[in-house]
Amino acid sequence: MQVNFDFSMAKPSTNYSPSQQAYQKVSKDKLLLQQAVLDSLRDFGPQTTEEISATTGIEERSIQPRTSELKKEGKIFVGENRAKNSRGNSVSIWHLPSQMPKTKEQFREVLVDFMGADKK
Repeated sequence: MQVNFDFSMAKPSTNYSPSQQAYQKVSKDKLLLQQAVLDSLRDFGPQTTEEISATTGIEERSIQPRTSELKKEGKIFVGENRAKNSRGNSVSIWHLPSQMPKTKEQFREVLVDFMGADKK
């Protein structure tokens, strides 16, 4: 027995594939997490990744990639000083551009860090 289907009345699908839907969700989530990092730095000042996690209530493992992305985009930067986290490790302190250093030497440190050049 052969079945023939008439597709002439079928509407094209406007749904995205599961992988496209997943990509859109991840992209949206990433932007929301980046905004949470920026908001935390704006509201509470310079912080470590662990502190941002504490102020936002978002797991540290979700915060760290966002700080790297935001640094790459020039939206945040690593300050000259470092702090110790709860595990005793030396960690970066993140700043917003509005929290830029005021002295020439402080600005040089920020620029060198942003450009990835060696300090000399």
